[in-house]
Amino acid sequence: MERALNVINNTCRLGIVIETKNAIKLAKELNQLPLSHIHIGLNDLRDALQKPHSFYSLIDQTIDNLVNDLTIPYGFGGLTIPCQLLMGELIRLQCSFSLLRHSFITDIFGKNWQEELTKIRLELNRIKQLSTTETQYNHQKFKDLLLSIALLRE
Repeated sequence: MERALNVINNTCRLGIVIETKNAIKLAKELNQLPLSHIHIGLNDLRDALQKPHSFYSLIDQTIDNLVNDLTIPYGFGGLTIPCQLLMGELIRLQCSFSLLRHSFITDIFGKNWQEELTKIRLELNRIKQLSTTETQYNHQKFKDLLLSIALLRE
């Protein structure tokens, strides 16, 4: 990574993906590098940490602990249904960005993509305005949903 930073020599921004145990351990050290952002790769992280579901790291404190160490803008992706709960996690964890899921284009086929993105932004802004109690309630709903999915997969 340091070699890549030397090659680009501040001519463009460089972000990285955290998706391994080792990358999690290096989180504090990553803050020392001139990175523009960090994407948390939930799917590969699930495999690396042997979690039962891609979003499980959001409820077992793995991501909470990781982002506590980060000063670089970070986020994760894959907004799904019910996406309001996942949006709530993005807000709760103070993520700077998210990636749209692979099927976003299919999901909005025949719709105006700018209007759909505006709807997403409006919903994120609504969720930002929730009280601490409402945020905690939604986090618990998110945890319960993921735990029920994990149980179904066992």
